Amino acid sequence: MYLKTAALLACATFGTSALALADTGPTASPAPAASAAPVGSPAPAAIQKLITANYDLQCAAILDPTDKHLDAAFASLAPEFVNVDPNGVQQKRDDFIASVTENLKAFHGTDCHNTFVSMAAPDASTVVVAVAQKATGDLLAPDGKHDLETTTTTVDTWKLERGAWALTQSKDVHIVVNVDGVVHDIGQ
Repeated sequence: MYLKTAALLACATFGTSALALADTGPTASPAPAASAAPVGSPAPAAIQKLITANYDLQCAAILDPTDKHLDAAFASLAPEFVNVDPNGVQQKRDDFIASVTENLKAFHGTDCHNTFVSMAAPDASTVVVAVAQKATGDLLAPDGKHDLETTTTTVDTWKLERGAWALTQSKDVHIVVNVDGVVHDIGQ
């Protein structure tokens, strides 16, 4: 999971009709996918604490997208980082950062929190995290201000590189977007 809210904000800036997603009505709920559960033994507590702190930096950037917070949130991205959306479309690190930065500057976040489904260590230098990030706020778009709530469940791969944990891949598994009370469900 890495600031997935921004990808959805890009769609919302063109109005709710541009989302072109299946409307599931107001009762859709983001349930973590069974496929989101990584395989392996639980990651050691100290490593879980370090990685969890990186997700906290993401929420700080969502709530206050200053250069300081954005730089801190992006610092853990590996040079080879790739984001994969629910349709399998990949976005490399620099494009991802540019997109997220632009979109978060248009978003006024009021709440953000992460719910960890699992943190598994398939080997000593890899941790696979399944996490749901919920962000709430509003977005000023060309057609006016919109209330926005997103919950994105991802499977993230962290690697120990040069003595530090770096996020190498983030795969969106399930995304639920609520724009002005209209719920859209992507994935699963």
